[in-house]
This record gives sequence, C-alpha cells and structure tokens, in this order.
Amino acid sequence: MTMKRPLLIAGLLASIACVALVALALLPPRAGSTKEKFDRIEIGMKLAEVETILGGTGQPFHGFANKKHLETFVWSDDDGSLAFIDVSESLVTDKKWHASTETIFDKLRRWLHIPK
Repeated sequence: MTMKRPLLIAGLLASIACVALVALALLPPRAGSTKEKFDRIEIGMKLAEVETILGGTGQPFHGFANKKHLETFVWSDDDGSLAFIDVSESLVTDKKWHASTETIFDKLRRWLHIPK
C-alpha cells in the first residue's frame, strides 16, 4: 500500500510535465520573422511592404555572392530562424528561408531564461 502512493505521485507529475511540453509546442508563433509571414512575401514586392510584413528593417547581409545592384537583407527571430530577402531597386528579386533547428527543450530553456 505504501508503494502505490509514490508511484501515483510520480505518474501524475510525469503526466503534468508531458501536458506542459505539448502545450508549449502548440503555442502560436510570436512576433518576428516567422515562416507564415515569410510566405506572404512575393517576388516583385516593394521593400517597404516586406518591412511592414516582417516588422522593421532588415540587417544588410553580405554573405552571399551578390550581383551588381543587388542587396540582401536578413531578418532573424529569437529561435534562430532567418529570412533572407534579395532586393534590386527596392523590389524583391529572391527570398530564402532558413528554419530554426531549436528543439522543444531549447525553446523551453529560452522561454524560462535558463542558460545552456
């Protein structure tokens, strides 16, 4: 009879932890450069429209081999995802998405401000 109580408590705590992790994984994306916002960007769109969608000005990026009159801007999110937008004469010419490799445990650690 005394062994049933600790097992019951352990099972209850494990269930609560699992429910909490699933709830965190299902939270909607927060503000920033999300994949949903990135997908709204179209080739030929004005840079000002991109800035409105992604929320602010992107950082100039010089990591790709750029052609003449082509600029690349990057928007980043807290989870490590990146949106690269190529622009020529203030119009979008190309876009690239780099998805986050953050796991649910990394996400939880970031939300709780626990250092690695």
